[in-house]
Parts: sequence; C-alpha cells; structure tokens
Amino acid sequence: MIGKDNDGNDIGIDAGKLIGKHLAVIGNTGSGKSYTVRKVLEETWGAAGHIVFDPEREFHTLRQVYPYLIVDGPNGDMMKGDPAVLARFLLESGRSAIVQFDDDEHLEAQQEFIGLFLDALMMMPRELWKPTFLVIDEAHRYAPQDENVVSRRPIHTLMSQGRKRGFTGILCTQRLAKISKSAVGECNTWLVGRVGQVLDRNAAANNLGFPLRSPEALALRTLNAGQFWGFGLALSKLPVLISIGATRSQHLTLGQSWSPTPIEGLELPTPHLAIGLPNGLGAAMPFILVVAVIALSRFVFF
Repeated sequence: MIGKDNDGNDIGIDAGKLIGKHLAVIGNTGSGKSYTVRKVLEETWGAAGHIVFDPEREFHTLRQVYPYLIVDGPNGDMMKGDPAVLARFLLESGRSAIVQFDDDEHLEAQQEFIGLFLDALMMMPRELWKPTFLVIDEAHRYAPQDENVVSRRPIHTLMSQGRKRGFTGILCTQRLAKISKSAVGECNTWLVGRVGQVLDRNAAANNLGFPLRSPEALALRTLNAGQFWGFGLALSKLPVLISIGATRSQHLTLGQSWSPTPIEGLELPTPHLAIGLPNGLGAAMPFILVVAVIALSRFVFF
C-alpha cells in the first residue's frame, strides 16, 4: 500500500505488473517526488532487486529498514570502480544497491558511469537476468530530450529492451518536458505530483489524459506535497489522486544526517578492493593477467 485515495481507500502498487513495464515519477522540487520513490521501493522490496542511481544522496537511509549496499559517497560500503564489474556483481550476488555520486563528480562523469553500467547490464548472459528495478533520479540529466549525452542511448535501450530481461526503469524527474520522449514514452505506470511550469504541466496532463484547461490539469500546479495522480498497469486503469503514506525509513531534511552501520560478512568484488581501476578496465582484467603471465614466463625462461 503506497497511500490512500480521497475516499480513504488503500491504493497499492502491483510489483508483478510493474516488472519490465517501467514507471515515471514526476514532480517539482518539494512535491514529495523522492519521498514517493522511497515509498515505492519500500513497498516493492523482495519482489525485485533494486539499483538506485542517487545523484543527490537522498536514499541511503533506506538501509535503516533493508540491507541495501551503499556504493560510494561519504558512508559507502565500497567504491563504484568499474561499472561493468559492479553491474555483474550486483546481479550475481542478488544485492540491492544505492549508487551515490560525489559532490565533485562532474555531470559528464555521472553520465558516462550510468551509460557504461547500463550497457554492461543489458549485455549480461541470460542466466543472470532477473527482476530488477533501476531507479534513475534526476533522469532529465541523463536522458535529455534535446542533447545526445552518452547515457541517453543506454537508457533508451533499457526502456525499450529491458522487459525480456526483467529489468524495469523507474525514471524520476522534475522536468517532464526536458526528458527524452523515447525514454519516458515506454513507461506504463505514472505517478504525477505538483507540476508548476507550463510545458511540464501540459505534458503531464496529456499523459494523464486530462484536457489542458480542465480543473484537474490546472490543479496540478497546486497539489500538496505528497499528493500524486497515479495510473497505469501497476496502479489503476483510470487516474486516481493518491496521498502517499508514511515511509518506514527516514527521509532526511536540510541539516539532518545519518550514518549506516556496516553490513556483517559483506563480500565485495576483488577489483574494487585491490586497486582503483579506471572505467572499462575491470572487464579486461582476465586478459591483462594472462598477458602478464606469458610475458613473465618468457622473461624467466629465456
């Protein structure tokens, strides 16, 4: 149960119907968008793996209730390292993870990491395919409508081809008009909160099926924090206004902090622990080691 409608009826999200069908979460700053994503993750825990790309470092407190692996950031369990190595490790281990970006990590570096991670994920062997929700917060940064950044094509691929692998994109943005239509157009379930900017509001109303001058469309700019219109395969056939319920984990506000306790017995992939490999090098390590051994043997015996 993610919340209640205006009549007090419980509204749930059907994780089974969400798998492979994708979700869009739309809302201005202060609308409760991140809080709503947190609630969705809490309610779908156990139905699928979770991988959260968290550029604003808001979601690590989910560890208060579930054993998410925290990747990078000030209290991370491990460094990001090579994106292909991380992608394989998460699928093989079955761990859910929150992938944080550092404050000094430029947007281009974030885009490159997400792009390489998703490319590696989509190329994994069939035996590693499993239901996995991939949350991309601030998705307009990584799949913009009018700019061909390195992460846009991999996100398009995830959204168009992820279903058969069990991979589900959860795209979160405050600027619906700025996110790639090819990416967000694959979403079969929507949660739309307060949207003030005219272009964004018109796009949101159109996706909800509201005429642009209808009371429902105009009221999108005045929704309270935590009020979201929901509709689609995993929620409701018709749009329903939902008041999002309380979360079990803490949603930090300005000035608050929380440090996670270590996960006991955590086993990490060797390349992350041994040396800080540049992106793309981790997957080549077996080949590099073989070449090194051959070279060393020739040196010793000749």
